Amino acid sequence: MSNEWKQIGTVLKSKDPSKGNYIKIKENVSLTAGDIVQIRDPRQSLESAVEAGRMSRDKADSILAKIPDFVLKELVLAPKK
Repeated sequence: MSNEWKQIGTVLKSKDPSKGNYIKIKENVSLTAGDIVQIRDPRQSLESAVEAGRMSRDKADSILAKIPDFVLKELVLAPKK
């Protein structure tokens, strides 16, 4: 079993303001009862990596510039135990 958290989708802002946000799943994934999916802010994740010294500010800024405004959150599947 992998010990890595795996990004499986994103929460996106609807183009139509009268409709709610929606979830887009990026790849096939099977969920079973008890599985954990965390909702993360990708921008905050990058800031945390910079603060912890795991990523340079320049690299984080480069990635941040590529995240569209309509991407609100990312869905990350926890490793199976």
